[in-house]
Amino acid sequence: MDKVADKPVTTEVKSNNDHYSGQPGTKARVFSLIDPPKATRMRSVVPLVKTDIMVGNMQILNAGGELQLHSHTGMDGFWFVLRGRVRFYGPEQDTVSAELNPMEGIFIPRNVPYWFETIGDEQAHILQVESVDNRGDNKFIAHGPRVEGSGPAPREFLKGDELPAK
Repeated sequence: MDKVADKPVTTEVKSNNDHYSGQPGTKARVFSLIDPPKATRMRSVVPLVKTDIMVGNMQILNAGGELQLHSHTGMDGFWFVLRGRVRFYGPEQDTVSAELNPMEGIFIPRNVPYWFETIGDEQAHILQVESVDNRGDNKFIAHGPRVEGSGPAPREFLKGDELPAK
């Protein structure tokens, strides 16, 4: 891991996934994870659902994860392993908070620092559900030296959810 800077970094969380946004009380959204995208990057995010107060994604990890110790000022997160094994760290860089197998999860409240990585060589799939507190700013706070390659992951889409060609 290359370390780029030794200062905490604060950035606002922006979504490029507005194409699947829903408004409360308008309609249900059905999705399937039976045939997920064939992600080949170290980490990819598959957008599932999004409204003004919650976001649901599946993260696909190939021998990696979100390697930056960080927290979110306006999001409480529920992480649930569907496939593979994942190790979560926090609130300190080297403190293991959980080693999760399929059908195990962890809840990470806002402002609690964490990072995660795969255990072993098997691809991991994690269901990520985040509640969003819109009463204040929602910022990504990097704790410690910035880890190169960390931050928002590239998107992979379910069949039929691809962004329109520009």
